[in-house]
Amino acid sequence: MTAIVNGSKVVADVIVVGAGHNGLVAAAYLAKAGLDVLVVEASPTAGGMTSTNPMAPEAPDYIINEASMQASLFRTTTIDKDLGLSTKFDLRQTVIDPAHVQLNYDGTSLALWRNPRRTADELRYFSPADAEALLDLYRVIDAAVAIGLPMMQTSPVRPEIVKVLKAAAATLKHRRELVAIGRWMAASQTEAIEDSFVSDAIKAPLLIALPFMPFDADLSGWSLIYLGVLSKYGVSMFHGGTGALPAALIKSLQSNGGRVRCSAPVEKLIVEGGSVVGVRLHGGEELQARRGVLTACSPKTTLTRLLPDGVLPAKLQNKADKIPTRRRGIADYKLNVALRGRITMRKHEKWRGDGLDLRLPCNSYHTYDETLAAVKACVRGDIPEHVPGLGHVLTSFDPSMAPSGCDTFCSGQASRRRIRVSPGRRSRRRSPKRSSAILRTTTKASSRSKSPGATWRSPTSKSGSGRSTAASTMSIQ
Repeated sequence: MTAIVNGSKVVADVIVVGAGHNGLVAAAYLAKAGLDVLVVEASPTAGGMTSTNPMAPEAPDYIINEASMQASLFRTTTIDKDLGLSTKFDLRQTVIDPAHVQLNYDGTSLALWRNPRRTADELRYFSPADAEALLDLYRVIDAAVAIGLPMMQTSPVRPEIVKVLKAAAATLKHRRELVAIGRWMAASQTEAIEDSFVSDAIKAPLLIALPFMPFDADLSGWSLIYLGVLSKYGVSMFHGGTGALPAALIKSLQSNGGRVRCSAPVEKLIVEGGSVVGVRLHGGEELQARRGVLTACSPKTTLTRLLPDGVLPAKLQNKADKIPTRRRGIADYKLNVALRGRITMRKHEKWRGDGLDLRLPCNSYHTYDETLAAVKACVRGDIPEHVPGLGHVLTSFDPSMAPSGCDTFCSGQASRRRIRVSPGRRSRRRSPKRSSAILRTTTKASSRSKSPGATWRSPTSKSGSGRSTAASTMSIQ
């Protein structure tokens, strides 16, 4: 029921700002608990970085995932079970194994399988010592997952006693690994990798695939815990693209009376009597909430842009203004390519000889040193000679994401600052052996740069055949 209070519409018990997967999860739980929930979203479609949309007007039959590629940490939670996403609301996912493959320039490759021993068996070709070191590292990481995961699956302020006891039991069981866990988690990512391995075949993917923190920062070694998630839970892909997740969440929300309103960007939070009581949209429309407002955007955005000036005490406002968002010195972006043709990896598949379809996993195809050099170049404000990232042929899993006989390819990469490709801009390089491409990028964050207007030309992938990849020209602002 809508009422008018002080000129504003009271539209819900709770207003959630942001219809990305985090906002939708929170909204669905609140609605399930009996609250009247409205989610407001600035974009014309819900899902945020997990949304699945047509790529561009020039390529309407090519479908892309805006940012996300695979489901990993989601599988460690009870969200699916709690909200009935699979049982009631049509969410389907398939575990991809191996989830990642490192493609080397010489045609060799290393698959990161869910079973660590299977990965170690492949790694022995490159280094028997590294194969044993990988199994040793997995023992430490698996212990850390057993200890830490129960506390990740409960409230940090009011943890369930069952979860606390489970974590305590795991700590006792793996007490001999505690020193090794502490050493590993305190180290930088580069230190943790170089302490364990010498072969580039394993060093490169453990760097390229996990760019969560500066690679040389203390405590960044914890990012390798992803290996434990991969082993214990597996990594999956959603049928229908990553947008299937927000679609199922919206169905769950709506089944309990909740709503989502898109194309409704929030300009400011409304504060009365020291409490946030509603939101003001761009255009001046005000919406009030009976119980409160939940923001599912970054803390810096909430505290420095959405809150009115003067609400926070001076010291707290200073802390909010200083929340770091550019510490890495690089930006993450996702390059989407609509190909009039198919990507093949015959050279690498022939070397393997095991029938593995290398189009299906995420692929990395740069060396360890190239990745470190690229980060250093970005921090200096230079354009790297090599731009490492994770490549993925979306149509390998779901052919409906492109016209018949064509591929939609994406590559999640790091750059020195925001990169823009005009929608529909075609590759300027053409040859009879290369298929044409339309490009689009999604940029998550940006870092500083001193020399705008430079041009970066992506090389033809060394991992695939020349018939299936297209060079691209992009302007960097």
